[in-house]
Amino acid sequence: LPLSGTSKSLCLLKLLHYRKTFAPINFKLIGIHIYFEDHIPEEVNQYCQTYCDELYILQPSAYQKNRIQQYEQKWESSVFQRFVFRLAKTYSCNTIALNHHLDDISVYFLNQMFYKARLRTYVPKRKYGRLSLVRPLAFVSEVMLKRMAEKERVPHLFQKNSVSTEKKIHELIRKLEKNNSSVKKNILHSVERIRQEYLPVQQKQ
Repeated sequence: LPLSGTSKSLCLLKLLHYRKTFAPINFKLIGIHIYFEDHIPEEVNQYCQTYCDELYILQPSAYQKNRIQQYEQKWESSVFQRFVFRLAKTYSCNTIALNHHLDDISVYFLNQMFYKARLRTYVPKRKYGRLSLVRPLAFVSEVMLKRMAEKERVPHLFQKNSVSTEKKIHELIRKLEKNNSSVKKNILHSVERIRQEYLPVQQKQ
């Protein structure tokens, strides 16, 4: 479980810790705090130590840090992906849990379409050989997570400010939700309902 220190990543950690109490399978929560700053606040360390079975605090090299921070979403960086997959292999993990929630997925989908001219999104679950990549918060809204963070007194650490393009898309979605509260869920489900007959026919080389 990559831990950024934001409230949503710590909410996910607490939810998975609670899930262990009644899950039909035994699993170990291994937290990986990938730190990009010069020091680690004690509050982060204490919170993660409380809910992780094992916790590792790592800092990328200057080269990795520079490459990763060029992207609005760290998971978009191939350097960051390789870093996380390598850690999963090192610690013998078979599942990586990411903290993208419903709002993240909706904004990312529209951002890719509007500004990158491509259809691309985050999916709730994906397999990479024996390794599974899951997003347990895929159907959870940002509002619900904020309520949980307040109720459970989850620390708000390193909360990044949204870039201008993300803010614009957030505002657009909020306006659309006034007439249709299912906008974000519809975006998530749309990638599962692709009509092949409407796709461009690829020319054979």
